[in-house]
Amino acid sequence: MSRLLLMICVSFIIGVSGCNNKKFTLSPPPTEAEFSTGAFSVPFPSDLFITYAALNEMALEVAGAPGAMVTNTPIIPSATDAADTGDVLVAQGFLDGFSTTMPMQVDFTHNIDPTSVLGGETVRVFEVAISPPSDSFNAVGVPIALPVSIIRELQADSDYAVSLTRSVQYQIMVKPKVPWRASDNVSLGGLSRGILVAVTSGVLDFRGNPVIRSDQFDRMANGIPENTGNAATDGFANAIGAVVSQSLQLLAGQGMDPNSVVVTNSFTCQSVTDVLDGAVATTMAGGPAAVTTALPVPGLSNVHDFLLNVAGVDIGNNYSATLAQGTITLPTFYPGDSSGPAGWVTAVTGYWQNGSVVYQNTTDPPNNAFPTRYNPNVIQVGSHEVPVLVMTPNEPGPWPVVIFQHGITRSRFDATAFTSIFCNAGFAVISMDAPLHGTELLNPYYAGGSGNLPGEERTLAIDLIDNDTGEPGSDGIIDPSGEYFLNFPSLISSRAVWMQAVCDLALLTISIPGWDQNGDGDTTNDFTDEIHYVGHSLGGLIGSTFLSAMPEGYISSAELNVTGGGVAKMLENSPIYNPRLLNFFAGEGLVQGSTRAEQAISVISAVADGVDPVNHIRRAAQKVPIHMGIVVGGKPTSDNIFGFWLPDTVVPNDSLGTGFYAQIVGTPLALLPNGATDPGVYVGIAEPSYLGGSFPLARMASLPRPELSGVVFSSNIIKDYPADLHTGGASHFIAGDHGSFALPSVDMGFSMQLGEQSWMVSSAKQMSLMNGGLLGVEAPILDLSDVEISILSGETELGTITITETGDPNSPVEAVFETFGLAGNLAAAAAALGGHHFNWYQVVTTDDQPANSPSNDANVPGSPLSVPRIDPPSGGTGQTAVQALDGIYADAKPWLWNEVQAPPSAFSADQTTTGVFHCVREYTNNSGTAPEEGVDPCVGNPSAQTYIRYEAGPWMQGLFDDGLDGDGERFQVRVWLVCVDINGDAVRLLNGFTHGQQVSGTGPNSVRTTGAGQMPGSPMVTDDDLLLQGF
Repeated sequence: MSRLLLMICVSFIIGVSGCNNKKFTLSPPPTEAEFSTGAFSVPFPSDLFITYAALNEMALEVAGAPGAMVTNTPIIPSATDAADTGDVLVAQGFLDGFSTTMPMQVDFTHNIDPTSVLGGETVRVFEVAISPPSDSFNAVGVPIALPVSIIRELQADSDYAVSLTRSVQYQIMVKPKVPWRASDNVSLGGLSRGILVAVTSGVLDFRGNPVIRSDQFDRMANGIPENTGNAATDGFANAIGAVVSQSLQLLAGQGMDPNSVVVTNSFTCQSVTDVLDGAVATTMAGGPAAVTTALPVPGLSNVHDFLLNVAGVDIGNNYSATLAQGTITLPTFYPGDSSGPAGWVTAVTGYWQNGSVVYQNTTDPPNNAFPTRYNPNVIQVGSHEVPVLVMTPNEPGPWPVVIFQHGITRSRFDATAFTSIFCNAGFAVISMDAPLHGTELLNPYYAGGSGNLPGEERTLAIDLIDNDTGEPGSDGIIDPSGEYFLNFPSLISSRAVWMQAVCDLALLTISIPGWDQNGDGDTTNDFTDEIHYVGHSLGGLIGSTFLSAMPEGYISSAELNVTGGGVAKMLENSPIYNPRLLNFFAGEGLVQGSTRAEQAISVISAVADGVDPVNHIRRAAQKVPIHMGIVVGGKPTSDNIFGFWLPDTVVPNDSLGTGFYAQIVGTPLALLPNGATDPGVYVGIAEPSYLGGSFPLARMASLPRPELSGVVFSSNIIKDYPADLHTGGASHFIAGDHGSFALPSVDMGFSMQLGEQSWMVSSAKQMSLMNGGLLGVEAPILDLSDVEISILSGETELGTITITETGDPNSPVEAVFETFGLAGNLAAAAAALGGHHFNWYQVVTTDDQPANSPSNDANVPGSPLSVPRIDPPSGGTGQTAVQALDGIYADAKPWLWNEVQAPPSAFSADQTTTGVFHCVREYTNNSGTAPEEGVDPCVGNPSAQTYIRYEAGPWMQGLFDDGLDGDGERFQVRVWLVCVDINGDAVRLLNGFTHGQQVSGTGPNSVRTTGAGQMPGSPMVTDDDLLLQGF
């Protein structure tokens, strides 16, 4: 059945299903939550589109369309030209789900009162398991993409935010603060992961009246009374009705009144790891790759001579490494070559394929399908011998290695800016171009040129535009390096070349240890298997994805400098890339900030999600110690018209449109760092995002600020890390710009490079940051302030968690949540969240010398506590050694400080009943005020308290007070602020942080702490909520 006929039938059944005469009175019409499948006026994204597409695909299968498969169903099968890979609908149609990083929108027929839009109350969000499309459905009305169970409720203001859009007042937007969890083939046994949103009648319109259901949603909720007899129409209507009915049943199981729900919406989150992991595994299985001897160009065999004679840069007496170039032969999964216009266009518009097809509409021939989790295998289309730049110390090897990855539009030769400091420290530096990047024809090291160096530049000699004007048409000059990497006219191609870059790095990594790069043929390896990764800008973005997909143990440490995630929104808020994105919008007839533009950005995000660093960085940080350098600006300077150093103008710190970025809106790019040749103007971001930029990336990885507790001497700051705790950090530079990392001759660049050198030399156990002073004069360039985490209710800030390292080995990290503003005390702040007071939720993930559980016998130790565990465990801890009465009682609540005063009879025999009881009130600034009637004495009076403190707690075995001197102790914990009710039960799990500590030897100087890093969101997004189920 054609799409048009199906749409007509669907519209017909909706139109004849009944009328509501009350709408024809003189009273103003009520405000409805829009839900009309006939006009496809439904929330977006929505699995209604998957259902519709699957029915179309089933019709194609039944009709015998070649290769039609429901698991290759496009999500939005309405592309006007299926061959146009720049069409956002075509791009979305290649995927197996919707974006994991973008919001969901729901419209209403009139404007909404913004004060009634409350996350966790009038709008609730759940992570759900969803049945994926399958050929097994062949009967009318069998549900497609059906929510089958609720996994957990996500926490408002920590995991997501709800508000009206900035552009209109009749649209609610549910924005993730942590990426919606992606689908995969393993974790749910083949089921998809998705999001279910429920909007209740607690949402009010501009008149103050509750919003109501649309007629169609109400009919769907109450069951369609009868079928029309048209199989296609009935199949679609009944499938949607089943989704609505099932969603309401699941919500009822969460204590919601289904009658109060005015609209529900569920959508499947796409997969991001299945295809990439499979491709990397396939690539590595074919390794190590064929490599050739690295050859120097005569007269340019060291970095000093190359930079002086080719780049016009004199490094003077700085260390000059040897310079040579070899090749590596890589398997390629994306098409295109250097044969001429046809090969060039294929390289620019091609993408990975899995051997099947996808129908983007019901009239055009199908496209070759992009791999998805349903068919993740990728077809190798060829191989490519590409140049690799090799810079080595002057001293004999074997050498540990630094793989350097350049930024967008740059080349492998950017690595020469880092060799003085890295090669001088004994590292070899190896650099390979990302796909579609390379050096200029005039470079003596140009591969395949007149110098007869082997291999071929990855720019493929593409000449499709005029390099001066950017207009289409050959000008006889090779197009700039990286011109087509971020390729808006063919979005799926950008995802393909990014994934190719990851596979390339994986193969390079496993090929390095056995590479006889000098061609001497001896049995001594030139390189060791100690390999580090440095990525600058785009190199950091690619690196995040690479480190995520690479098996653990291959990369020793990583530096991701001036990089970020949430790519689509990151680009919109980038002062340098913002005008380019708006030009793309203009070409598509889109207005920034409009519903259509935001939906287009959602699709751009969906295409990028499979490689987006914000989806990969947490897994990467669990495998490799990662350090990030972030330029935050703010230091006064006379070097620009603003009077202060700007934050990064290429990869923004965030995508909120606030702070320094708000101050420079309207500035011509010619006046901004890194933008002098661009004629555009920075107009800022229209609809903010919580996931775009550098800060969200560091938050997703829980990277601590390494300078938080450094020992300051002269102008250096040194951070010593625990030897055996997997950690990293994110340094904030208040001066410098996006390119400073490549300039070791200035304070900012030298500090960045010195920090990375010390990070590698110590195998990620020490970071030495030069806080200015390169010329002998102290010139601070680092932000040394404590970590702060805002606690919000909607858009209102209730207070801040401030985290401080104390230097006390028995309580290495302390924190305080302090209220301010409208929430002047803990009671008021808790009330804004629907609770009574606050506590902390602490989860122990590592503990090498754990305390014991109570044994009720002072002479018999209880069993050691295991990890992960809630701290304190229910009932507290027991003795830690025979006859050592240091066990401490805890109540039956899963929070750090006791909520319920216990009588001495509640204590086990091996617990102390003397001293403080560690009641929650004891950790506030007012423990003495009598509690209100009906409130446990342990709680005190929150209306008289303005802050609550955090310490690691007495239930963690002390490092120096247990008779063991602490030698060998190692622990790591995760901590969240929690809002509880008057009985001490959870109302809202909020934001939190993580920290760790290790002791080697004796005495305070043997203590090493990780620093404190912010957790991505609530415990729900890291599975730490699962421990609460058994408490």
